Amino acid sequence: MAVSETYASDAGVGVGDSVKARLGGATMRWRIVAVVADAPDLYGEVVVSRDLVAARAAKAPAGLVFVLPRRGVAASEARASLERSLAGTHSQVLSADTWIDRTDDQTRAANNLGLWVLLGPAGLYAGIAIVNAILINSSQRRRQLRVVAQLGGTPQQLRAMAVWEAGLVGAAALATGAVATGFVGWMVRHAIASDVAGAPLTIPWFPLAGVVVTCTGLVLVAALVGARGATRA
Repeated sequence: MAVSETYASDAGVGVGDSVKARLGGATMRWRIVAVVADAPDLYGEVVVSRDLVAARAAKAPAGLVFVLPRRGVAASEARASLERSLAGTHSQVLSADTWIDRTDDQTRAANNLGLWVLLGPAGLYAGIAIVNAILINSSQRRRQLRVVAQLGGTPQQLRAMAVWEAGLVGAAALATGAVATGFVGWMVRHAIASDVAGAPLTIPWFPLAGVVVTCTGLVLVAALVGARGATRA
């Protein structure tokens, strides 16, 4: 059998090693003859000769089939012939570029969903931390605010002070989070580019903007609450 690089790494095996695997209900010992690059959209982690599974393959319904036209046959002619042969079925005939684009779209959609799952709780915890910092700071500044009020500060000026202070704290928190996010994104990009040099880079602006807007709204709410407490004091 041939195995993928991930399988070889996870199982700690290489070319020449023997592993146990089941084929047709029987457990057999297989010798690894090749380690191939990972390609989960093309094949699995274990690849065996077609002769070993020819009988089962003939009965199994085809899922994804890659067609390479014979020499001298244009891709458009091969595609038209396949479309005529498969007319009336649920099959689709796609060009290589179209199939790659659809696969990329599905992968990006799954990645965006996973990103929401990760960023949602992280953004909520960050917002809670920002609100706690602002409210604790405003509660500790009541004595200074009373001094400012005794020196002639109006309630409007006290509220402006609290809002400005909360804004600076929130801006510092968002800036720190942006630097951390950028650094982690650069490390992920560097790790991917080292294995797949031509991999496109997609920045999830919408999820990131949602986190920023949420944290900004929490900062403003905390600032108003802190300012109201300051003016009451």
